[in-house]
Amino acid sequence: AAELVHAAEADLRILDGRNGFVLYRDVNGSNTVSDSVVVADVDADGEAEIVSVTDGKQPLGPDPGVRVYGEGQGLWPDARRIWNQYQYSVTNVNDDGTIPRREHRDLALGHRWAVAGSVADDGVFTPSCAFPQPDLTASAFNMTDDGVQRRLTVRIGNGGARVVGPGVPVSFYDDDPRIDPVRLSTVETTTHLRPGQYEIVEIALPVSLRTRGPVFVSADDFGHLRGRILESDEDNNIYDTGMALLATAALPDLSVADVDISGLAGDWQTLAVSGRGAAVVQNLSPTPVQGPFEVSFFEDRDGDGAFGEADTLLGRAVVDGLGAHTTTVVEAPLSGSLLFRGSIIRTHADSGGVVPEVDEANNVGRAGESCRVQPPGPPWSLREEWAWANAGVVSSPAVGDLDGDGVSDVVFVAMRGGETADGQLSAVTGRNGTVLFSVSDRTLDLNPAGSVALGDIDGDGHTEIVAIGEAGNVLLAFEADGTFKWRSAPLAQNVGAGAPFLADLDGDGQSEIVIGKQVLRGSD
Repeated sequence: AAELVHAAEADLRILDGRNGFVLYRDVNGSNTVSDSVVVADVDADGEAEIVSVTDGKQPLGPDPGVRVYGEGQGLWPDARRIWNQYQYSVTNVNDDGTIPRREHRDLALGHRWAVAGSVADDGVFTPSCAFPQPDLTASAFNMTDDGVQRRLTVRIGNGGARVVGPGVPVSFYDDDPRIDPVRLSTVETTTHLRPGQYEIVEIALPVSLRTRGPVFVSADDFGHLRGRILESDEDNNIYDTGMALLATAALPDLSVADVDISGLAGDWQTLAVSGRGAAVVQNLSPTPVQGPFEVSFFEDRDGDGAFGEADTLLGRAVVDGLGAHTTTVVEAPLSGSLLFRGSIIRTHADSGGVVPEVDEANNVGRAGESCRVQPPGPPWSLREEWAWANAGVVSSPAVGDLDGDGVSDVVFVAMRGGETADGQLSAVTGRNGTVLFSVSDRTLDLNPAGSVALGDIDGDGHTEIVAIGEAGNVLLAFEADGTFKWRSAPLAQNVGAGAPFLADLDGDGQSEIVIGKQVLRGSD
């Protein structure tokens, strides 16, 4: 079901469209002249945002200006990156800001103005997947040592269908975090990761730091396997690098990463078992194992965590050496008798003790150890992504890409005085609210209560901005960088808190501007 977004004098609310239940409420503070919220993907992250304006004149309200809200976990669907005018209706404007010769309305879409999709130059709306998701992975681990610090790097890639970041948390762990999380460090990505892109992240650790097992890297993880990004595949975030932080690189270091006994069957009356077992054995060191060594599968009857005379041997295999930073799967036929159904079966790498190692305490693994449930992420939440708080705004903003960088910008009229005079055309980037321009020429002041419109009004393939003059009796046009373009002749009536509407009324490929009861040519 759709949600309703409403900005009133006292608060901003998101309502459940099915029953009117308030899903979110935040202090707004506006005299609500002609302002309305806008829903668009303003920062090119593949997720809808809410753009809300305030005039700062309500008690206990927020600072005046423009605020952008997003969902903190990426749970909101995609949306178009343009909302070009107060009377926006999806098919009234193409993705590039040009105005279609004809609008092809699809009544099946209803009034889902924030729906994800594309409008091409023929004015036809093509819906896209509303819920594309990123897919974050870690790979290509590397470790260098300068004698003082170890530098650990890894590639964080996005193989999904939605832009993500910056700020994706990446955690480095000592051994498998699904079993016993010991976090070494957490770092965040610094750029937008579009589908098919990756970023190399890095941490530095003292050379004196040792790990008990291999370094694991977990993408979208700010600790304890908790992330904030909804992904198409949540099961490929964790990467076993197969490398440990060792005291010396002169010796091998064998470790058992996983034990699989799914091929083992039993008679649970007699407790006799038979079948096959498999173990993932790693050499965590840059020094290879040159000779053969045994891998034993056993029931640990004396509880000491290692294979010995008191234990029940179920099966054994021989591995003919193992290369540096190498992982292998060792299989063996198993048979024997257990103490009870579900008894713990362990695997001991180099159970004969023939390989001198850096660490002899990490050679044993157990079945079922990697079967852990990842704790749920934080609850649904709304967050303020950025705010421009330099002046009040009482009219509706517009959203579109002014500078062609692929990220939308937010255009609005800022109040330098009251609600009917001294309005200043302003634009900020949707990425973070950085100012693109503010028109300081007082002869080009606008009516703060009048909303702006964006679109290609002269057929040059570039977006222009149309706004209402200070006195409410003329229109002013500006280029996408805020450069003055033209001023109209006096209008037939004062439009005050009105809003220009762009449309190709006669189908000649040139946009007209509808304001009040008049129609103007966009080109002049």
